Amino acid sequence: MSRIQKSEEKENKPNVYVGIDVHGGSFQVTPFLERVEQRSRRFPSSGPDLLSWSLEKYPGAKLIFGYEAGFSGLWLSRYLQEQGYECKVLHPSDIPTTDKERAHKNDRRDSRKIGSCLRTGEYNEIHQIGREQEELRQLVRSGIKYSRMLKVSQQRIRQGLNFRGYGKEGLTPRGKKSWSKATIRSLRKLAEEQGFQSLLVDLEYYTTQKKALKEIWLRVDSELRKSSYKEYYIRYQTTPGVGPLLSAILTVEIGEMDRFSNTRSLKGYCGIVPGEKSSGEKVKADRMSYRGNRYLRWALIQASRRAIQHDYELAKLYTSYTHQYSNEKKAVVKVAATLLSRMRRMILDKKDYKKQKPTE
Repeated sequence: MSRIQKSEEKENKPNVYVGIDVHGGSFQVTPFLERVEQRSRRFPSSGPDLLSWSLEKYPGAKLIFGYEAGFSGLWLSRYLQEQGYECKVLHPSDIPTTDKERAHKNDRRDSRKIGSCLRTGEYNEIHQIGREQEELRQLVRSGIKYSRMLKVSQQRIRQGLNFRGYGKEGLTPRGKKSWSKATIRSLRKLAEEQGFQSLLVDLEYYTTQKKALKEIWLRVDSELRKSSYKEYYIRYQTTPGVGPLLSAILTVEIGEMDRFSNTRSLKGYCGIVPGEKSSGEKVKADRMSYRGNRYLRWALIQASRRAIQHDYELAKLYTSYTHQYSNEKKAVVKVAATLLSRMRRMILDKKDYKKQKPTE
């Protein structure tokens, strides 16, 4: 067979779009052979089983798989791509739906919508990160989760003290909550003297949590310094207001900076671009969209609140925005957008953060 005939045969292969609704124990699959919807099927959640079934049912066809981003991660997409097949991971919010489909939601409808989107191209594909970034991201998010659990333990201890009439114990002279080692020792002594066994249990659990959390963040620091993202991790910390924790979040959540074509797309990914509700000649900016990465949004807001205490130009911007907007939070978000733009330039140019010189 000539090279031309082989090329024509390759081009004449029919496209099969396989929409997959992924669950923990099963796949609901609805294929589309070009424009024709095929019969939906459910079988156990196994990449090899899915691929062998598709190859057996559609021999010689070009297979294009797709499923919604969610709890199942990227393992299925990686497996299919390693086998030489195309797999799209779609943003759930961008899959077109109707009111009827929302009212009568089921797995078959969901897989059919995904397959239809693959066929028509009406979808937004998420960026599929590499294994290294994924593992680092999961590690940092574990640290964030356990940090929140530590705060819950603190609240439980304070509630126990207030319930027993000892609400002033463990407070500084200014009335602020203290969680120093000396405070924990005094609270433990109080619990032993008064026989508060549940409070003793809470204090022991809190001490164990705090020790484990410290080890987690030490491991995060160690793993990031050994990874290919070491330069990013260290460089982010040159930004005023960004320490190891915020730097770790920025590093693992953003990843490669050059994947963002411009600053606006980066701001949209971080969730600090305001929404819009306009009609006719009226243009109205709405609150921030919830589509963005909530970890990055939180990290940037925290960094901005600290940065205005160290960077003169950012402090001036913050002051001008507070006069412009009635809500102080909007001013912080605007500063966060400016700080993010500087970070992007800093990473792309491979230079440390440089404070802007004061201007009159």
